[in-house]
Amino acid sequence: MKPKLSVVIPMFNEKRYIERCLNSLLSQSFKSFEIILVDDGSTDGTYSLVKSVYSKKKNIRLFSQKNQGPGVARNFGASKAKGDILIFVDADMMFDKNYLQYLIKPIIKGKEFGTTHGTEKVANLENVWARSWSIDRIPNPPKRSAVFRAIKTDIFLKHGGFNPSKGYFDDDLSHIGSGLVVRKAICYHNNPETIKEAFKHSVWVGRGIYITGSFHYYLQRFKLFFVLFVAVLAVQLLFARKNLMAFFIIAFIITSIVIYLQVLIRTVKEKYISHLIYVPIIWVIRLCGYAVGFFKEKFTNQ
Repeated sequence: MKPKLSVVIPMFNEKRYIERCLNSLLSQSFKSFEIILVDDGSTDGTYSLVKSVYSKKKNIRLFSQKNQGPGVARNFGASKAKGDILIFVDADMMFDKNYLQYLIKPIIKGKEFGTTHGTEKVANLENVWARSWSIDRIPNPPKRSAVFRAIKTDIFLKHGGFNPSKGYFDDDLSHIGSGLVVRKAICYHNNPETIKEAFKHSVWVGRGIYITGSFHYYLQRFKLFFVLFVAVLAVQLLFARKNLMAFFIIAFIITSIVIYLQVLIRTVKEKYISHLIYVPIIWVIRLCGYAVGFFKEKFTNQ
């Protein structure tokens, strides 16, 4: 019988996560779906693991390609889909048992052509780096989003699918429209667990920022610190114009104190004392990664 849904999952070195992802999908309350896995040139044995553990599952189909990025892998998986609705998720995600049921409900009822989940929790909060990165991956979900998790297959294919040239932001489908955000669809997603992972992820984001020109979003996230720094420096220069380096250092110190007060507030709110040490480090790593990725893309295109 033709499945109603085709769940497409790109994989690149996801050996430590993929079993949890697949097992949570196989435990869904909604049963009429196939899973299409596209290995994007993994080097850690992801493909072999999936093949050996899930080869007897009739609703799991496994493909491989040379490393070209998740956008290309998703498009390839969609081209092989048999379902009327495409579901796009990541290999390091896990799902509430009613995830698919809630996600597709507005589409089945004919109210929407696509949806996305509105509740995305951190799956690995036991890791100090992951928890310091964020405790909630979608703290203030909008009502609609151009990052679809479910979309009608014919509409997706008609509009050409994902644009892989966007890099980190290649899951954006704003050229198709926007989908309803479904808060009852609950997903658990892993944050980076080491400094190396955090830096590599931030570099990837930084390259995407340059490619898409999405400066405004990240400026919004960090504008408080920039505005504060400039304001303190401006006030000092207004009353005294000598020793500019000293004024610069004072402005930097005051801004740093305010930033650390924010860290302190988060530490108290979450009752997690390790934030005092790890959150500032994560912020520095992320900002450095964004900068490296941005300028790497700008000057080397590699």
